[in-house]
Order: sequence, then structure tokens, then C-alpha cells
Amino acid sequence: MNILEINNDFFRMLNSLGKEFQFFNLPMIIIAEYTVIFLAIFVILFWFTKDRENKIMLMCASIAFVLAEIIGKFAGLLHFNHQPFAVLSNTNQLIEKAINNSFPSDHTILFFSFCMSFLLLTLIENGITKYESIEKVIRRKFHKTNLM
Repeated sequence: MNILEINNDFFRMLNSLGKEFQFFNLPMIIIAEYTVIFLAIFVILFWFTKDRENKIMLMCASIAFVLAEIIGKFAGLLHFNHQPFAVLSNTNQLIEKAINNSFPSDHTILFFSFCMSFLLLTLIENGITKYESIEKVIRRKFHKTNLM
């Protein structure tokens, strides 16, 4: 079994859940259509908190997104993959979409770059260095809040 067959089998397994459990379809449509808008609202609200660290974090996340998108476009030139609904028959397509390269996903690049930037910069801000584990920082923070 090659990777394409595994990919198709996994897609069929997930896609069939939408046929079997129809009540999942509406929440999935809302998530697919509106999470980018929610991220934009979050970014705008975060920007206007007038906290310098928040603005630096947003600028770093934006730069990471632009760089990741450029790298993703080059990766897309090396590997082309249609959306599964375009090449497989009898699929449960929830959202009408143009048929193009689904690798890499722009939504995935956007959310991964912003979330990882937020995570890494928050960890750095809270004192994680290469010599200290995340567990130690969490324990230190938890211990400080219990002492107060």
C-alpha cells in the first residue's frame, strides 16, 4: 500500500463520517468558512491592546506566515496534489471549491505559523531556554501562583 492509497483511505474514512453523522456537517462548514475570520478578529484585537509584546508577537507571526507561504508555494511546485473531492467519486463535499493544488494548504500554513509563533514567543517570554524544560517553567509558574 503506497502513500497515495493511505491518503485516499484516510480521506474516505473521515469523509464517510459526514454521511453517517449528518449533524457534524454544519459545525465543520462553520469551522472551514469562518476560522480565518476569527483569527483576523483575534489579531486585530490583540494589536489594539497596546501591549508592545503583543505587537512584536503579531509582527513575528506575520513574517513567519509570509515566509512559510513563499516556501509552501515552492513546495507546491515540486509536489502537486488535487483535492480529494476532485479525483475521488462519491464524496461528501461540504463546500464548493475551485480545483487546484491542495498541497500545502494555505489555511494550515496560516494557522500553524501564527499558533507556533504565539507558542514559541510565549515560552521564550516566560523564561524557557535551551537548558530548561517546559515542565520546569510550568512548575515554576504554577508554584508562584499558589504562593500568592
